[in-house]
Amino acid sequence: MPNIHLVQMHSSDVTESITGTEDCTDGNCTSSVKRLRRTGVVIIGGTTTALLKMSERISASAAYTGAGRVFQADELIIDEASMLVFPHALALASLLTEDGCMMLTGDHRQLSPIVAHEWEDEDRPPTVLYQPFRSAYDAIRNLLAHSLIAADKTRMNRSALTYSFRLPTVVRNLIKRLYLLDDLELDGPSGHTRPDSRGIQDGWESVWANGTGLYLILHNERISNQSNEVEASIIKEMLDAAPAQAPNSIAVITPHRAQRTLLQTRLAPYIDPGIEPVQLVDTVNRLQGAEQETIIVSAAMSDPSAIAGNAEFILELNRANVAFSRTKKRLIVVCSESLLSHMPVEADQYAETLLWKSLRQECTELVATETIGSYSVRVLTPPFDPPSVPVLVTSTLVPSSV
Repeated sequence: MPNIHLVQMHSSDVTESITGTEDCTDGNCTSSVKRLRRTGVVIIGGTTTALLKMSERISASAAYTGAGRVFQADELIIDEASMLVFPHALALASLLTEDGCMMLTGDHRQLSPIVAHEWEDEDRPPTVLYQPFRSAYDAIRNLLAHSLIAADKTRMNRSALTYSFRLPTVVRNLIKRLYLLDDLELDGPSGHTRPDSRGIQDGWESVWANGTGLYLILHNERISNQSNEVEASIIKEMLDAAPAQAPNSIAVITPHRAQRTLLQTRLAPYIDPGIEPVQLVDTVNRLQGAEQETIIVSAAMSDPSAIAGNAEFILELNRANVAFSRTKKRLIVVCSESLLSHMPVEADQYAETLLWKSLRQECTELVATETIGSYSVRVLTPPFDPPSVPVLVTSTLVPSSV
């Protein structure tokens, strides 16, 4: 194996360094890359903008302009390709040599690129035909499904990964039905058992009793729109009741920015970086691609009319998948009974509620009840795992009716 040099390319000044990598900026990228290429293979990581600026800078240097060449790489790897629009991927492809290799990793069952324009409603022929707003992952996936090039596995191939090393069994069982829509059987390590903790821990303590778990916390408040004081209080009381947690081991996420602001204010004592357990309080979109030991989801919306008017957003299948699949140990979902019982009138919107309905079907075991002001709260979880040691029953008398 040759020497491997890891380089982080920054589009502006260096604000954060990664251990084991060399930082490069627009000003020093030419000399740094040239120096490192003499002694090994250079792996350069960065955003689309940073890599394109780097290529332009190096290609304009005397080492390349004199030879009439441009800077190009042998391989290009695009991570989170489901969040990158296809035109950006095409721009990055210009950095490849003629016989270069491109690999995209992503998941079309997670959130799509964030775009400002309502491209889905655009009727101009070029937009309808080329769909530039689609993700790079979807574009290549469509080529595989419909292009003649798909028959040549030496030029284009798809490898579906079905094994999750991270998700606890109880959470994997929740989201696996989504991937069955793509004929993928989600698998993972076994042995994540959750002993029955009823009667051992009461109230909010029951959420923290086991090392892994899935918990649905339902309340009967019905008047909130994009921020919810009851859910903020529930999460605050849960954290108050938690035993000592490792620093930066909890993430609290919500679909709405208004609820994010409320939670950041109410949970401020728990968000001291490097000391307190809560690493971040943010929206679901910001957590895609990340993971944390404990994920707490606050749905916020509880007003039935607001839910009906925003069902396409609040119950979106991909958004729910991102929220539920970020955990490594414990997933806690806080929502209203009105949200969970909402019945969309449109067939496509009903299909989007798959994971929320699955959450209600999975969590049937009542482990605790609480009150927040005048509202009642229930803590539910899937049925506990049976004892791992078999129980042997012996008898000296066997009735003749058996």
